Amino acid sequence: ERACADRVSGTVGEDSWYAVADNPTGLSFVVLTTPSDGALVRVTTSAATASAALVPVPAGGLWGAVVFVAAPGLPTCASPEDTPAPGTMRVELLDDDGDVAGCLFSSG
Repeated sequence: ERACADRVSGTVGEDSWYAVADNPTGLSFVVLTTPSDGALVRVTTSAATASAALVPVPAGGLWGAVVFVAAPGLPTCASPEDTPAPGTMRVELLDDDGDVAGCLFSSG
């Protein structure tokens, strides 16, 4: 099955970007890069939570990940105690111990 990035994408500064492929009947995922070094990124949506390892992007000094998660949307840094509203997602950087080191890609 194929999935393509939707019109939901964005940048934060020169080096950070994300793109969303949201397919309600199949595969949904978020592709992202960040200059922030961390062990994992965790994406929480109104429907699910998923994590993926950050890996170095060759020749760029960036870190990247692909996270497969249901119902991705626009990123927000809502409180971790709250479930993100439909159409939004919280993207968190996790350290080696699994603790939250920061929120990425706030759109509001």
